Amino acid sequence: MPGSRWRLVMQDGRTDVEGEVLESDPPRRLKVSWRVDWIEAARALEPAIVTYEIEQAGDAVKLTLTQHNVSAIPRKFIDAGKQGWAAILSSLKSLLETGSPLAIKMNPPE
Repeated sequence: MPGSRWRLVMQDGRTDVEGEVLESDPPRRLKVSWRVDWIEAARALEPAIVTYEIEQAGDAVKLTLTQHNVSAIPRKFIDAGKQGWAAILSSLKSLLETGSPLAIKMNPPE
């Protein structure tokens, strides 16, 4: 529901990422703000806007994820984001296919 706050919590209880639902049109579209909380330097950045769009593609389903940032992002966070989104989408695929997400351990960007 738009306006709702959300957050993902790590096993140790710290907040991983958090944000707000900006738009919701199940099962076709979800748009949220996205802010990494567990990395101190990332907390100073403006939240990203992440949009998930789902559409039928023959016998399959196509998921398109876009990320928009209002200001420049340091290269280390861009590189970390490339790894992070790949891990998140792989875990989502596993969850949808098997009922269990992947357990992925990640370190802060250097």
